[in-house]
Parts: sequence; C-alpha cells; structure tokens
Amino acid sequence: MARFLGSFESAKNWNECYPLGNGRIGVMDDANPIKDTISLNDSTFWSGTGELTKPQYNKDVIVEVRKLYDRGKISEAERLIENEINGDTTESYIQLGSIITDKGKGRISNYYRKLDFATGLHTVTYKKRSTLFEEKSFVSFPNQVYIRQISCDKPSNLNIELTSKVKHETKIDGDMLLMEGLAPSTVDHPSKLSVSPVKYFDDKKGMSFTAICKILTDGEIFEKDGKLFIKGYTKTEFYYTSKTSYEFFGDRYKYCLDTINTALEFGFEQSQNVSAGDFSRLFNRVKLSINGIEDSPKDIKKELINIKKGADPLKAVLTLYDFGRYLMIAGSREGSAALNLQGIWCNTLTPPWASNYTLNINFQMNYWAALSSNLIECYSPYVNQIKKIAENGKALAKSFGARGWVAGHNSDLHGHVVPVDKGKRGSIGYSLCMGASGWLALSLYKRYQYTKDKKFLSKVFGVIKGAVEFYIDFITFDEKTNRYVCYPEISPENTYVLKRKRYSLDKAPAMTMCIIRELFAAYVDICDELKIEDDFKKEVARHIHFITPYMVSESGRIQEWSKDFEEAEPKHRHVSHLYGLYPGDEIAKSKGTILKDAARKSLEARGDDGTGWALAWKTALWARLKDGNHAYELLKNSLRLKSNKGVMRLGGGGVYASLLSAHPPFQIDGNFGIVAAINEMLVQSFDELELLPALPDEWYEGEVKGLTIEGGKSISFYWKAGRVIRQTESKIAKPQRYSEVDFL
Repeated sequence: MARFLGSFESAKNWNECYPLGNGRIGVMDDANPIKDTISLNDSTFWSGTGELTKPQYNKDVIVEVRKLYDRGKISEAERLIENEINGDTTESYIQLGSIITDKGKGRISNYYRKLDFATGLHTVTYKKRSTLFEEKSFVSFPNQVYIRQISCDKPSNLNIELTSKVKHETKIDGDMLLMEGLAPSTVDHPSKLSVSPVKYFDDKKGMSFTAICKILTDGEIFEKDGKLFIKGYTKTEFYYTSKTSYEFFGDRYKYCLDTINTALEFGFEQSQNVSAGDFSRLFNRVKLSINGIEDSPKDIKKELINIKKGADPLKAVLTLYDFGRYLMIAGSREGSAALNLQGIWCNTLTPPWASNYTLNINFQMNYWAALSSNLIECYSPYVNQIKKIAENGKALAKSFGARGWVAGHNSDLHGHVVPVDKGKRGSIGYSLCMGASGWLALSLYKRYQYTKDKKFLSKVFGVIKGAVEFYIDFITFDEKTNRYVCYPEISPENTYVLKRKRYSLDKAPAMTMCIIRELFAAYVDICDELKIEDDFKKEVARHIHFITPYMVSESGRIQEWSKDFEEAEPKHRHVSHLYGLYPGDEIAKSKGTILKDAARKSLEARGDDGTGWALAWKTALWARLKDGNHAYELLKNSLRLKSNKGVMRLGGGGVYASLLSAHPPFQIDGNFGIVAAINEMLVQSFDELELLPALPDEWYEGEVKGLTIEGGKSISFYWKAGRVIRQTESKIAKPQRYSEVDFL
C-alpha cells in the first residue's frame, strides 16, 4: 500500500506546499526547481511576552448581567459583557523564518514531487537543461532536525539565504548560517482590523529564538552578499534546527549546534532511516483499503479536477484519510506544543484568527481522530495545553464567583483564558464559551475511555474535578422551569431573532447544558473507577437530573437555545446544539428515536454545505445517525478543489491542491475531523461495539487494520457486500517515548 501526495508541478502558492514536521519544527517547501522558498516554523514561536491578562471584574458583573437578561434587557446585558467581562485578545502563532535557495535558471523537464506518508520523506526530481536533480528532505523527531539533500549528476551552483519576517540578524560562520531573532511584543488579532498589527516595544520584549542551518557539500563553499554560495557541487546537504526561549533557559546556540552535530554524526542516510522508522511505527498502526484501492493517485491536483468532472473520488478520499493521520504525526508529538488552527504551519506574522486555539470546537476537533487512530502519543500536547488552560482558568472562575476553572473561547501558547475583544460591539457572539472547560475536561476522560489507563486518570482528576466545581457553583436554579441553567452563555457564533433584532445571549443553550450533563455523569463514573466516595460526588450526582435537558422545537428539531427562537442564519456553519450526537454521546445513546430524529431534522435544515471543518463535523454527525450514504456525500463535498484566492469565506469549504483543508482560508481542523468522521463510519464503540455502522453503499468491500476502540483495544476486520467476514481484537500497547536503540 502506497499513500502519498504527488504532483507534476511545483507549488504555485504556500497552500499547495506539502507539509513536513516533527511536532515542533514545521516546514513547507514550494519545491521550485529554480528558486525555492522553504517556510520554517517552531510550534513554540508565538508573539507576545507570555504575560497573561487577568480578569478585571468580580461576580457582581455576572449578577448584573443576569438581572438585565431576566428583565428582558438582552441588548444591555450583551453590551455589559462586551465592555466589562471581555478582555484582550490572544497572541498569534507566527512564522519563524525561511530558507531561500537559488539553484539557477534553466529549462525544466520531467518534474515530479512526492510526499510519502509512511516515512515523512519529501522527494523532488527534475531535469534542468541536461542535468538531473534529486532533492530529498524530512524532519526528524528522533534527531530534532530538518534535513535536506540536493544531488545532481553534473557539477552545479546554488546559493542559500536564511531570513525571517521578524526582527533578526543572520551571520555566516564558514559552512553555517546562524540566525537570532525576536518575535513581536504583540500582534493585534485580525478582529481589531489594525493598520499596523505587528508591534515591538522596548520595555516588553517578545520571544527570542536561535536557528542554525549547517551545510555539508562536495563543492566549494564561500560567503557572497550575505549568503552562502556553493560552487561545483554534486551533493549538498542542509541540517537545520531552531530553539525558542519558551520554557528554555539554557544556551540556545549550544542546543542547536549540538543537535545538528549529532545528526551529522548519523549522516543523511542513517538519519533518514531513523526518522522513517519512527514515523512508520506510528503511521503503519492503521491501514485502510476500500474496493481494492491500495494506492494514491499519482497527481492529486489532477485527481481533484477529475472528481469535479464526475470521476470516482475514492482514491482521493483514502488519500485524504491517510493525509490527516500523517499530519497528526508530523504536527503533534511528545514535547511539542499543541496543534493550533493551522497545525504547526504558518507563513505570516498575521495569520487568520491569530492561528490560535479556538475552544468552541476547532481546538478539540484537532484531536478527535488521535485516539481512534491509534496515535495516543500525539494526544499528549493536547493534554498539556488543557492543563495549562485549567491552571490559568482558576482566576477567571474566581472572578465569576466560583471554584474550579473556566475559559473563554480563545487561548494561545501561554494559556490565555479571558473572553476576548473588550468593547467590540458584536463580540458577544463568540467571546463567551462557558462550555469550553467542560468540553476540554471531557477530552481528558475520553483518553481514559480509550486506554483504560487509571494512572493517567488519577493525574488529570484534579483538572476534571475543577471543571465540575465551576459548574456546580456557576449554574443557577430556574424557578420557572425547575431546572438548572447556565448563563450568561451563547450557542457558539450563532444568533437568534427576537422582535426583529439579533441576539446571542441565552440562559441554557443546548450545547453547554449537554456538556454539563455529560461531564457530571463522567465525574461520577470517574469517582467509581478511582474508588472515591465523598459528599461532592453525591452533590454532583444529585444535580445531573435537574440540568436543563435537550428540547425538541415545534419544527421537530433539536432546540438550540432555551426557547424556540428563530435562527438568524438557518444554514449556520456551527451545529453546536448537536454536540450530544457527536463528539458527545447523549443523543447517540438515547433510547428511542425522538432525539435522533430531531437531530436528523436539524442536520437537514443546516444543509450539506459549510466550511472545511463544518463539513467534517457534519460527516461525523451523519455517521452517528448510521447514514453512511449521506456521510459519504459530505465527504465528497470536502474534496472540492479550492484556489488560493478563496479567503475569509464562511461557506463553500473544500481542499487546496495539497489536500490541506480550506475553510477557506487554510484551517487544519478539517483534515483531522475527516479522519475522525471516517473512523466513525467504520467503527463505533461509545456504547456497544458496532462495526460498519455507517457504511456507504459504494464501499462494497474493504479492510481496516489497527483502529482503536474504547476499552483499551484495537480492532481489525475485513468486509464484503456490507458484511464483516472476519475480525480480530487486541490490547493496545501503552504509549512509549522514542528510544534511539529502537531504530539503530
């Protein structure tokens, strides 16, 4: 089986580059045979000083907001939140630098580039005039370096430049390019519409970094015009690494040089073998073939064009599935920062939505597939970021008059928690997300459900309990309904119409209430697992049945808000009220058909279009409804080829020629969401194990190996004509950190 990305042309823009990474170092190579630009990232390189905004209010603001809402003064309540509760925006994930290689002009023929998913090896071959070239590159997790080799059959020349868009200095020391740089003190969030968003302050220094690129060549090497010039080479190798000042207080130069020298001792071939061995041990845990299709199309862009004309999309679907698993391994590893809105790949200082952690779905969606795809090691950065958010969220909870912790809808590397966009009219539509802390806490419990690792559960128990404590203190009892409600709160980014005006604020939005119910139930289960019996557990158990339940509207749909309000945007991209169908399971587990039928009608009303990530979410939702044919239609919509011109749109999602998910613009959660959705089509284990619960009619035969299911097991099976012919289960191994001896 060979799954890969391939093209007979170089990337025409950054979105068409094939991403390389090891969780920390992210690389995008446009693979231009004349003059290429290699975009460089470090997962810990963000703008800002790391100084967090502290809440500037107290619980009395919450009391006043509730009074205004209860008196029907919703506009005033929303303005009070925007002016008094909202705070500063997050910082931005930014590009660290670039390597620019000028390889000389000449007529190009026989060009081909390829990214192999199983090994992480990127190759480019071409003929320039009469000279044959081959380029190989990869980013090694074991050696923590990006390595690139250019070889040719006739002596050639090139020059290399290491540069950055941030403040920096580059020096040349023999065969080495050394760059020291400084991130901006802050980068204004795009929501501020700032004319000059990138700012440096002398009294508030941003994060610093060191990057080294060392050259090994059989040609003559010398400095020329601030660049390294290599004359008469037939083989040149680049060894690159970086280190930021984030949580690192040692000598960054020494770290980089020692790291590179270690890789040099290995040499290119051995380094590549070690890196490929590390990558393949994760990637090859899962294999999927359908209808006998084993390989990817040789030219993925051409394949997407043919699909638009009516060709069978299955090869591209399978490639998209494995690409998502590849991105998880390349983008999230032990010790790296967690995946943000663009994974670890960014080519600007002002990325869309600051390329931060958006907690009303996008951050969580990034990790939906990690557990079911047998990539538990890749989940650890997510867990660490949740812990950071939880710790910082204690102050926010206290300002709300509650114990525990809570967060708004945005976070960043430093663990920002305060709701964003202070004073901005309309920010109420997204700034709050009182359900975020519960959702994140449930993500920790979900890891336990997949691994049955009680040691892990004990370690994160305090974080989960903290989320429960907040809700116990924050929710209020509504005398009119005899139920607990949670407000102020919104249904993420959606609005309703009341008396010809649009509002966001509500007292019991469906998503948040479902999250609280599921979290409370999970907490009781966790206490049982850890043999904890105390008064707090009993208090939580008593609350569960009095939390506002799901309601069905007059139209037969899941009611999104506490009342059957008119939707301002009936086709809105968020389907937050269906959380309990997926990724939650309250609707999915419900007895009878009332809630499932209401969820189906809600999905039908929302339609089959949407942003890249919304299409992935809807695919998973249809899979939970056991409608494989409808899920497959959404998968096909996800393969719509988008040009680089499609930016900042809220509909018509698809993919770029690199298969990176197009919101548009590029937003990586769609890539991960698709993997999770396909897994749900094949296996569901949230209740009882069910194989092929949402199999499309077109998938008449197939085989999957190594998917993980809840209960600490992996499963493999073969099907034909919709029936499972054979299946095997095995216990999953505990995640292990990399050991050099495993690959030498």
